Amino acid sequence: HGGQGGGVWTGWAMTAIQGSKFTDNTAACGGGIYNVTYNGETYTADLANSIVSGNTALRDGGGIWTYGPGSVTLYGMGIFKNHANRHSGGVWDDELGSVLLGVGNRILDNTSSGNCKNLAFPCK
Repeated sequence: HGGQGGGVWTGWAMTAIQGSKFTDNTAACGGGIYNVTYNGETYTADLANSIVSGNTALRDGGGIWTYGPGSVTLYGMGIFKNHANRHSGGVWDDELGSVLLGVGNRILDNTSSGNCKNLAFPCK
């Protein structure tokens, strides 16, 4: 509960496709997935046709939290019913533009105490 990435912590390249599920996890940041630039390297997380649901962040990014110059690319993702105690229950983007949205994403029904419920940038 005090760490990062309740389901997955990644500081390297990561790909999850076709039915991967990140559900019912809890962490300080990135309840489902925590993506960070590690050792100064820039890495990406590519997620497609998978589910991030029912996760909780004690701070930011209930479903996904991404930080630094790396990026998270989402295609056909279901990101719903995640919760953050501060900001963005769905996807928290710590750097402008580090979350790249492809087609077919369903990012909805996420909750947080902050203004951004589903996405941090743009705030939705």
